[in-house]
Amino acid sequence: ENLLAVFAEGRDVHLETAMLVTGLPADKITKELRKKAKAVNFGLIYGMGARKLMEYAKEKYEVYMTLDEATTWRKAFFTRYPRLLEWHRKQRQEVHEKHQVVSVIGRVRHLNNILSSDPQIAAEAERQAINSPDQGLASDITLLSAVEVDKILPPSEGKLAGLVHDQTLYIIREDRMDYWRDKIKQIMENPPLSRFTSEKLTVPLGVDVTVSPYWS
Repeated sequence: ENLLAVFAEGRDVHLETAMLVTGLPADKITKELRKKAKAVNFGLIYGMGARKLMEYAKEKYEVYMTLDEATTWRKAFFTRYPRLLEWHRKQRQEVHEKHQVVSVIGRVRHLNNILSSDPQIAAEAERQAINSPDQGLASDITLLSAVEVDKILPPSEGKLAGLVHDQTLYIIREDRMDYWRDKIKQIMENPPLSRFTSEKLTVPLGVDVTVSPYWS
């Protein structure tokens, strides 16, 4: 509930985590602390241990922390967001029982490596069981939104030029830029999930839009 509230209220989740662990007010959180919190949020939501978190922070964010620091951040994170651990246990149990996991809209990912006698390979399948429903749904939402935009975007006004993970790149005619910028954002924030599932998203989807003459 605590994590859902952060997103529902539009607060900065990385800032919140940095404040939680350090005990500092928002105006005392440095860019470095927020960057460290970002590594913690993205690492721990998928079930990393303290040592793996320490390595992940260094490799992905060039953030350095000791094992003791990583342990402290991990303990504080799961104390604040305890239901994440429950979800991790549920996903691990599911993959051990069914050798697969299923996303909200029914996408199946088979994870037969969970049967491996190699503990490292089996552990990786457990991590994938936690990761896939989350990142898979983000990908599903992006693809569904792109399909909806394609239905109504005339070729004379624009086209989809690229799609990577949860990002889309459109080439839009300049005199129609304002309209399609707002329309595409509206569609991506309200994907047609009801066609595939009765479940409702419990947090709003926020979409950032950038307009540029360059693809980069």
